Amino acid sequence: MNQHTIPGNVKPGMPVYGSDGELLGPIESISNDGTIRVLTHSVPSMAIARVDATGIYLHVAKAAFAALPPDTRDGATAAEI
Repeated sequence: MNQHTIPGNVKPGMPVYGSDGELLGPIESISNDGTIRVLTHSVPSMAIARVDATGIYLHVAKAAFAALPPDTRDGATAAEI
C-alpha cells in the first residue's frame, strides 16, 4: 500500500483488524495525510496491509497495537505504528 494514500472507500467507522485477524476497533478519524486514528492511536497509511470489504488490516498484531501508548490530543507524544 502506498504510504501517502489510502483508498477513497476508507471511512470513519470501518473496522480495523490486526495482522492476526483480531478486531482492534473502528476508525475514529482520517487525517489529510492518510493517517487513521483507531482507539486513540495514530496509524500511518504505510502500516495498512490491505483494505477489503470486511475492513482494514494492519501489518501489526493486536497485542503489539494494544501495547503502544495512546496519542495525546496535541500530538506531542503521539505513538505511531
